Amino acid sequence: MERYVNGSAQTIFYQGVFSSQSQAAKYVGKKGFLATTNEYIISKYSLELIQNVFIGKELDDIVLGSSYSPLTFLSYGIADTKNKLQGVTVIDNNIDDDEPVNYTVCPRRKKSTKAESMRCYRLNISRINLGQEIDVGEHQQKYNLCLEQHPDQKIILYGVSRGAATTFNAVCLNNYDLSRVKLVILEGCFDSIPNIAKYNPFSPLKYLMPLHDWLPVKYSNNSHHPVNLIDQFPLELPVVFITSARDSVVPYHNTVNLAKRLHDRGHRKIHFLVLKRASHSGYTFECPFDANQYLGFIHEIYQTYDLPYISEYLPQKVDEIRF
Repeated sequence: MERYVNGSAQTIFYQGVFSSQSQAAKYVGKKGFLATTNEYIISKYSLELIQNVFIGKELDDIVLGSSYSPLTFLSYGIADTKNKLQGVTVIDNNIDDDEPVNYTVCPRRKKSTKAESMRCYRLNISRINLGQEIDVGEHQQKYNLCLEQHPDQKIILYGVSRGAATTFNAVCLNNYDLSRVKLVILEGCFDSIPNIAKYNPFSPLKYLMPLHDWLPVKYSNNSHHPVNLIDQFPLELPVVFITSARDSVVPYHNTVNLAKRLHDRGHRKIHFLVLKRASHSGYTFECPFDANQYLGFIHEIYQTYDLPYISEYLPQKVDEIRF
């Protein structure tokens, strides 16, 4: 039985730095989603924030692992470390309900190749980007694929951390069709990487900045940053900012600055929620109060803009910031 009111929409998801597409599992509810490898990924602690997640393609900075690859152990090590940092474990689906598991990767379907699996991945250092040219180009590819595969559906753009900055920049630079794109949701979005250091000199993102001096990382302080593209963001496109007072990776001041600058320019469809206790990677599950605020807030936004929403999640009260 369809629980959503207002039909159907596709949500283009763009993940954070060093994360694979499996990060989307935290946002789609207990049903999970079908990955590009033809494997199902589910999250035990997921919130039902996205009706139909659209991945389109894995990002080029993520190289999916193979059981026959000489890089298997390194691949598993990177994936396992990243998942643990997010409170995530990737295992088979024959688990006990009492096990403290977030992500579960189900067995591959028959059509899936042995060359790619969401069980492990390694990083393509030369393609790592922080919302700049490479990411903006990859976002365009996802958008084009979504238009091709779902020509008649409304589109929501959803970005997390690096993916939030990418989504903001892509909207400013890629000339998307606003008759199709109805809403932008940005979780943990920075205004610029250099500005992060102003509020938290110990943020891990700050230490990615010097990498381009000795590794082939495609990052530049002089390239695209959201705060420099304020004037190109469409004033008629609703945008949602989600941040947390306890976020030490992208301090909420960075997100507030970006939203305020956008408001000062004349944008009047800005919605802003500051969570109380969640860390950068735990917005959806670390604090039950925060999770409920997040869930209710997003579905209320969906209802406001005539997008698919679930009525049972509509909140009694959400502490939204008004500019």
